[in-house]
Amino acid sequence: MINPKMLTVALLFLALDASAVEFKSVKTKIDQKKSSWQAQPSPFKESERKTLLKAGAADEEEPGFNALTKELETWKESVSTLPVFFDWRDRDGKNFLPEATHQGECGSCVSFSAIAALESQLNIACDSPERSFNLSRQFFFSCGGGSCRNGWKLSSAMSFLSESGVPDAPCMPYASSEGRETQCSAACSDFKDRSINGIITKQITNGYIDRDKIKTALQQGPLVANMILYEDLEYYRDGVYRHVDGIKLGNHAIVLVGWDNSDSSWIAMNSWGPEWGQKGFFKVAWDDVTLPGRYTWSIDVGRPLQSGICNYPR
Repeated sequence: MINPKMLTVALLFLALDASAVEFKSVKTKIDQKKSSWQAQPSPFKESERKTLLKAGAADEEEPGFNALTKELETWKESVSTLPVFFDWRDRDGKNFLPEATHQGECGSCVSFSAIAALESQLNIACDSPERSFNLSRQFFFSCGGGSCRNGWKLSSAMSFLSESGVPDAPCMPYASSEGRETQCSAACSDFKDRSINGIITKQITNGYIDRDKIKTALQQGPLVANMILYEDLEYYRDGVYRHVDGIKLGNHAIVLVGWDNSDSSWIAMNSWGPEWGQKGFFKVAWDDVTLPGRYTWSIDVGRPLQSGICNYPR
């Protein structure tokens, strides 16, 4: 008879061995291609790995649309006098971004990216850096139509943000870290009174990359964006990420927070927690096959600002 405890331990070792083999493969490919980034062993437990790598940003493209071909056909070279470096983590010595948070075992990257960008924009508008606002990722995800299994469309999320707003995090704390679906009915009864409303979202790029257009919009605040997700992103530690190994998994939502011309990269925030990458942040080459920034949205909080939102930070 097989001992259940021994079987559990054996399966755990098999999972660890699989992750180690994958990491070794990625590291070998990076070395062979002399790529611009460094890898580290996966910081995730096996259940998180399975969920995080499902890609929670539903496809924005129409059937038959070839995003890569469109990108290459419409690529625009920068000819402007925009800054060579820009990062919302250090604007005049101030960091306007929240800390990177962890979506856990739920395909809720769209909610995490949208709310992080909104919190950042409120911090910028109110000149109140570093986590003055704390908004409900769970409410936004569950009440807006997202699901742990199927993710959510960024375009749908941006529409919901404009139409319905979002309350503070204590109104509906994040409860899907273990992959459980959470019903909108779990929100606090006075969520309407506690919500920030009047938010305006604007699509910056739609199926193509225009670097100058993205950079210009970034100077007003971080952008909600998507990129194609490949397996090797899991192992990113430092440097400028370029896809080198593993299959395409779908689309992933991130936040663009700046750029660096010296290494031709976007600076981005992920939703895989502070143990991943550079405290949850990473650089990605703007001409990579992951096509970062082909769909981007800005967030305008002018109306909440006029209503006095800065006097009531959440």
